[in-house]
Amino acid sequence: MDEVFEPRELVSEEALAALTRRSNAQSALRFALQMTILIGLGSVVVIADSVVFWLPGLIALAAVIASTFAPFHECTHSTAFASRNLNTIVAWGAALPFGMSPTFYREFHFAHHRHTQDPDNDPELLAYPGLLVDWPNHLRHWLFVIGGWRLLRAKLMLMRNMWLRPEHAYNASPWARRDRLVRMKWETRALSLVWLSLPIGAVAGVPGCTALTAALLLSHLFQSVWVSSEHTGLTTEGSILERTRTVLTPPLIRWFLWNMNFHAEHHGWPAVPWHRLEALHAKVAPHVITERGYLRLHRGVWRRMGGAP
Repeated sequence: MDEVFEPRELVSEEALAALTRRSNAQSALRFALQMTILIGLGSVVVIADSVVFWLPGLIALAAVIASTFAPFHECTHSTAFASRNLNTIVAWGAALPFGMSPTFYREFHFAHHRHTQDPDNDPELLAYPGLLVDWPNHLRHWLFVIGGWRLLRAKLMLMRNMWLRPEHAYNASPWARRDRLVRMKWETRALSLVWLSLPIGAVAGVPGCTALTAALLLSHLFQSVWVSSEHTGLTTEGSILERTRTVLTPPLIRWFLWNMNFHAEHHGWPAVPWHRLEALHAKVAPHVITERGYLRLHRGVWRRMGGAP
């Protein structure tokens, strides 16, 4: 996606040209390290025979599984790597733990970019009308937003429909180009077989499958806290920088999120790759809505609902 969605000339053409240079080396190193951590934590969870190691390992593994959304997202934008083939390969590598067809997500997400916070056209909002524009006023709705079930249900429903009711899935995806529908179907079916192998293995007593299934399910909690922070509670009108939130986080979290906490910058200039978003933020920070930390943001929502300090 090469469009610029911020009409104001906050970044010069020369600076933007420098910021949009992509890097095979940086993305390859980041993804390799992230996958090494993922496999290492998965091994700890599978072989640990003490809850002292198993439970913290399970939580950490779930968080790292959630973070695979970052390279998946970047590669579907084709900004992670200068090489088109590398973007495709790594998108699939990240799709396996994330659990969504790269083609489906690309169609869905590009429509989200073009209609951000538009209740009538943004597919993120249309999935649950009225739920994600503003922060919930009731604890039950807030827990539904951040608890992970919303994202997990969307993935499982898509997998089910692409097997049993593909025409229904097509009709529910008006934002997708018609020539992408069959590819979406077969990619989703292939991913569903990978995902089903874990609970089936758990039922069959295959060592480690129960723990890995639990981590996969728990990862949706981390994903939901992250994703719900990007636009919820912001205006449905105005510039893209008014409709998108940047969350300032410690370096370790930024590392795993591939700088996607700089979300307003990404929405304004989606062609800028992840490793240049911090530099872009330095140029446009006065124009960006920011929050200091995901937990601080959600703690504020909790307090506004009448929760304890």
